[in-house]
Amino acid sequence: MTAPGDNVGNGSTNVQLGKGKLVKKLALIAAFVLAIVAVPAQAKPPKPVPPAHPAHPAHPAHPAKPAPPPPANRCTPHTQSYRVAGTLDSGALTAGANGTYSGTLTVFVKDANHAAKADKGMHKTYSLANAKANLHHANAAALAAGSRVSLEGTITTLAKNCTQTGFTPTITIQKADVKPPKPPHH
Repeated sequence: MTAPGDNVGNGSTNVQLGKGKLVKKLALIAAFVLAIVAVPAQAKPPKPVPPAHPAHPAHPAHPAKPAPPPPANRCTPHTQSYRVAGTLDSGALTAGANGTYSGTLTVFVKDANHAAKADKGMHKTYSLANAKANLHHANAAALAAGSRVSLEGTITTLAKNCTQTGFTPTITIQKADVKPPKPPHH
């Protein structure tokens, strides 16, 4: 039946065949473990650290600021706008060759701007020298009393903090508007 050396029947064949399968299984498992260990090693490498920024060059020194100009003498006369409006008490103007008028107007001041507020409610005489005037077809030599008058010009003033002794403000009228008086209401 079986010759000596045949391993049939004593179960050694199964062991030899089992050892081969076991080696194959161990080799397969080892390869699988190596593959699992190798995959994380082949994953994306970490982001490189960016290089440090180079130091910025030093800014050049700013030039020294110039010294502020010396304060202007605040106590020198300066001009301000001067406007008054009211009714004419009396006045006469003469026409100049260039379309301007010269003469005097005495006005009861009913309205005034800030620079002329001291004249409000007063009868004031104004001198005109080569001023533009709109007389609304009135006779310049004989202006009617009660005419509506509006005067514009400048006044020389000093700052509030300056001493006013010895200073006289000068009023220069540049524009005049003289409208005839309104007719009385019945």
